[in-house]
Amino acid sequence: MILVINPGSSSIKFKLFNSDLSEASATDIDFVGRKVKVPLQKFIKNLDDPSKISKIGLRVVHGGDKYSKPTLITNEVLSDIKKYSVFAPLHNSLSCNIIRLLQKYFPKIDIFAVFDTAFFFNLPEESSLYAIPRKISEKNQIRKYGFHGISHQYTLEQVDPDNRFKVIIVHLGSGCSMAAIDHGNVTQTSMGLTPVSGLIMQNRSGDLDPGLVLYLVKIFGYKKAKEIIENGSGMLGLYEKTGSIRQILLDAGIKVSDQTDTGSKNKDATLAINMFVNRIKEYIGSYSALMGGVDIIAFTGKVGYLSEPLRRMSISDLIFLGFKKVVAVEPNEELAIAKEIVNI
Repeated sequence: MILVINPGSSSIKFKLFNSDLSEASATDIDFVGRKVKVPLQKFIKNLDDPSKISKIGLRVVHGGDKYSKPTLITNEVLSDIKKYSVFAPLHNSLSCNIIRLLQKYFPKIDIFAVFDTAFFFNLPEESSLYAIPRKISEKNQIRKYGFHGISHQYTLEQVDPDNRFKVIIVHLGSGCSMAAIDHGNVTQTSMGLTPVSGLIMQNRSGDLDPGLVLYLVKIFGYKKAKEIIENGSGMLGLYEKTGSIRQILLDAGIKVSDQTDTGSKNKDATLAINMFVNRIKEYIGSYSALMGGVDIIAFTGKVGYLSEPLRRMSISDLIFLGFKKVVAVEPNEELAIAKEIVNI
């Protein structure tokens, strides 16, 4: 059996797959901060037969410019994952903690890192470089890496398995990102050096004027400014009551799923949703221009898949682009990871 572990910002998903990649079990356990030892112990305790596990796949957010495919975790790989924590401190340091625990609990089982950045490894230079001095970029490994690559790859396989179309993928969850894929070739993506840029997210700002970032650092200092941008901005910063997009939609008077329309429209919630949707439209428009058109717009991520009103709002006024269809793809990063390592 294959064990797949997918750590998020506040919960960790465990899925067991049989050798034919059919799902055997799934568990989602909440945790606080980087304290993953308890949920991992809880999961192991409830395993029927740990000896049946033949390999483990772990989602790792940042693989830098070194890792373009699933990689067996060695001391060197673990060291690299820790090194790339400078670009994704919360995500990669959490992965390091999990790896050390897995090595302790499963010392004889191969553990593979599947990197979120791998899908964007061959992003063209005109899309991946920043307009800062090249010497600085090269010395410090500064470039656009892209994230949510496992989700984007899985979604592409569902909507365009034969690489026949121009596809824009919109991943909406607590973190949000987009990708432009032209006949199977990744052309552009919204996240960059870190998972903070691009779309407005649950509590991450998305795109900001660099001058604004410097100004926040001047006012608050580096540590506080970083906390504001990464954890106190986005939808949470705009609405203040919550960063939950689903709740903000309801508070804006927009019916979600089977929930009853409240009949009221909170102006702050409406503003937050309008800003969120406008940013998505801006990226759809720019990616369409970059590829010379778009055939398929695919929404995924928990929010993108479940919220039909949000999908409808995001493509309104864009019919002139001439896309053939809009689809919603149920996310399954764990299956994508299992597929990546099953034959290794």
